[in-house]
Amino acid sequence: MFCINCGKEIGAGIKFCPQCGAPVAAADTNQRQGENVVSAQPGIGGTGEYEALRQMSEKAGKSKKTLNTIAIVLTAAYALIMVRGLLMNLISVIEGETDLASYVLMVVVAVLFTCVILHIVLAVAFPILQGKKAVRAEEYLKCIWVDDKRALMHALGQMKCSTVKRVYMDERGEVCVVGRKRKHAFTIQDGTPVIISRKDDYKAVLERETIAACLLKFLVPEAPVNAYANEKGNLRLAKTKMLLAITATVCGVLFVIIAIAFGSGNSYVEMVKNGSPELYPNITYGEAFEAFFDNCEWEYFASEDGKDVVEFHGNCMYGNDRVAVLVQFVVNETAGSFEVWTAAIDGEEQPPLVYSGMLMSVFESYGGEIHIGQIDALPDEKDTSARTESEEPAVDTIDEDDFAQEYDNTDGFPVEDIMIDTISWEAVSGLSGRWSDGETELSISIYSDAEEYSMYSEIGTCYYGEILGSLYFMGGDRTGMYLSCELPQGSEIMVKYWGMDEMEVWDASEGMGIAVGTTLYCQEHYVS
Repeated sequence: MFCINCGKEIGAGIKFCPQCGAPVAAADTNQRQGENVVSAQPGIGGTGEYEALRQMSEKAGKSKKTLNTIAIVLTAAYALIMVRGLLMNLISVIEGETDLASYVLMVVVAVLFTCVILHIVLAVAFPILQGKKAVRAEEYLKCIWVDDKRALMHALGQMKCSTVKRVYMDERGEVCVVGRKRKHAFTIQDGTPVIISRKDDYKAVLERETIAACLLKFLVPEAPVNAYANEKGNLRLAKTKMLLAITATVCGVLFVIIAIAFGSGNSYVEMVKNGSPELYPNITYGEAFEAFFDNCEWEYFASEDGKDVVEFHGNCMYGNDRVAVLVQFVVNETAGSFEVWTAAIDGEEQPPLVYSGMLMSVFESYGGEIHIGQIDALPDEKDTSARTESEEPAVDTIDEDDFAQEYDNTDGFPVEDIMIDTISWEAVSGLSGRWSDGETELSISIYSDAEEYSMYSEIGTCYYGEILGSLYFMGGDRTGMYLSCELPQGSEIMVKYWGMDEMEVWDASEGMGIAVGTTLYCQEHYVS
């Protein structure tokens, strides 16, 4: 006789093929003493006692429906909150209020946070679930009787179960099953199969339940167990935990990359936006710029020579034209400070004295209180009270005849409410002369080849001691006009001309040897 399964020749009276373990005789029905036994093949079958199993399945079904309802409600509420927050921030990105890098980082953090929550839920739920599934696997096996290991091996090999990859008998005579993730071994105790996993974790528990359910359903098709649904559910559980781990790992890596790439940049941007110039310690760059300019954008990048640069973009009116302004700040992380590096208008880089005047206009238009050197504060621009000889130099309206045309003759205030952006030659010709406080001397000569000068234009020359520089008109207000003396190697002295043959040092580069707040008096006038 030959085995119908593998074709090996076998002798008479042999019930199982020695090569593959397949039964030689056809399946039949047997009765074991004192038990109702349904046998699918010789040596193994179902006990016929399924009432406990049926009650367990019904109870599990009700619990599953309740848990599914709770999970759906909580998931929907959480998803609604998260999606609403992300959409609101996406609108902020579209409107330019939030940068794209921050939004991407926010999305990654949201996904990572969701993975963490799910991991916590699974960490609490899985031990409970493992215990229940281990009990179910035992109950399934209790409904099976077996008195021949070869019959058990043959049944495991013949049943349809995608979790089982290979079945074999080892050198100790134990029936071994290789699953998708774990290895298992079957033993027989008092006629009941018992499955033991080489590594006992949640994956092993899921596979044991799947194998036990499939074996019972193969032996007894009418058994109250849905082996197919059980197998699919266990596969989804195993994949869910694996996918969460992969997603959390990927998001964690992205979070670190984005944090490294943009985190320091964002901190640099915040440093600049929250910083204040010395002249306006109560106003931040962020406040002044975002009030003065439209379409404000801040971004960080590292220059080729390793400098940390914060770049600002905005639009404003310049004369009668709307222009695009760019300002770059270089951050010194070690010192915790920054400085204005350069500025450009419509893509054209401006000299330091031009953008210094521009920045002054920005901060003055914000209406902040100005602090200079040791002087706590100057009087408000609207204060037109005259100073007395016993007081420190105070704000006074310019009363020279040639400059009076820039002012409303009825009250001494300028016609323009905020700044004067043009000035006539006659109004500034009186600046030509030698100015000194007794120690420091500044000589000024005004050009006479123009009828009027616009803001940031060159109006003459100046000598600081013996150093020759160019003099620029930086604008005026109700109290006077601002002038900038640009000296070689980027040095600069900015003064405010009050009128009455007085001007005050408004700002000065380091190492110039002249104190901010110093008042210079005209010692003699030159003929321009």
